[in-house]
Amino acid sequence: MQQGDFSAAVARFDEALSYHDGGYGSLEIDILRYRAEAEVLAKEYANAAGTYAQLRREDGERPEYINLEIICMLRAGQDPYKAQSLYEQSCALDPHGTGNQDALYALGTALSHTGKKEDIETVLELYKTALDDEKSASGELYNRIGSMEFARGEIDEAIDWFTRGIAFIQKNPDTDEADVLASLKYNTAICYEYKHDYETAKKLFEEYVQQYGNNEDIQHEIDFLDSRIRETEEKPQNQE
Repeated sequence: MQQGDFSAAVARFDEALSYHDGGYGSLEIDILRYRAEAEVLAKEYANAAGTYAQLRREDGERPEYINLEIICMLRAGQDPYKAQSLYEQSCALDPHGTGNQDALYALGTALSHTGKKEDIETVLELYKTALDDEKSASGELYNRIGSMEFARGEIDEAIDWFTRGIAFIQKNPDTDEADVLASLKYNTAICYEYKHDYETAKKLFEEYVQQYGNNEDIQHEIDFLDSRIRETEEKPQNQE
């Protein structure tokens, strides 16, 4: 495993487990943990999900195991609704259990990609419930809620959540969410573009460039907004 041959490591851990006498003591539990880690590193996510399910059976229903099983299930493309049920089980045991937030984000991403309106509503509810808990609040959570509102077509609501996320990070600089802050500012500018408030959108993109630098995508947005602003300014003259 230390040499990076993770598939071979899985085989060795299986071999080690073959010697156990049918019971699972601390040694066998440790081997299962190592095997699950090796399966994840080997990107054998379906197998890893099965190992975490086995750990739940042999070592008790721990949020850590449940959350890791959820993440592996979803990476393997398995049923997001089963993952949702497991997430609810994990939260019932401990809403701040190890890996809870990672499981929430993985579940939210999976459900938001089903294309179903009701799943977007479910994700919003899950995110907002997590945000109600001060220990779970983060700029990333505000960003995700704003993105879900945007997906619902609620642009003003999205702007409100992105703005609140920016304020949260600025008030809590120790959260180490510089990348999230950049995303929140970018998403806010995109919202104003969708509202056809081109002046505000351009201003926000220019502020973004000043803080984070320019790139091809950002420059494309600014050029597009310039063209829309010119069209708006020229339209009355053409009518006359």
